[in-house]
Amino acid sequence: MHEEKFTDEVLMAYADGELDAKTRLEVEDAIGRDTALAERVDLFMKTRALLAGTFGTAKVSVPDDLEARVR
Repeated sequence: MHEEKFTDEVLMAYADGELDAKTRLEVEDAIGRDTALAERVDLFMKTRALLAGTFGTAKVSVPDDLEARVR
C-alpha cells in the first residue's frame, strides 16, 4: 500500500519537525504501514541532515550598512 495522502511538502515538514502533533502522528502511523512511504521519509531525513551539515557550518559576514538597514 502506498500512502498518496501525504505530499512531498508534508513529508519534508515531517522530516524538519514542523508538523502539528495530529499530522505528525498520522504520518508516523502511515510510515509504520507503508515501506515505500518510509523510504521516502528516510530520503528526506537524510537530505535534511546533509543540508544541515553543509549550511550549518557556513560563516556569512553581513556588511554593517546592510545590517543597519535591516534593523
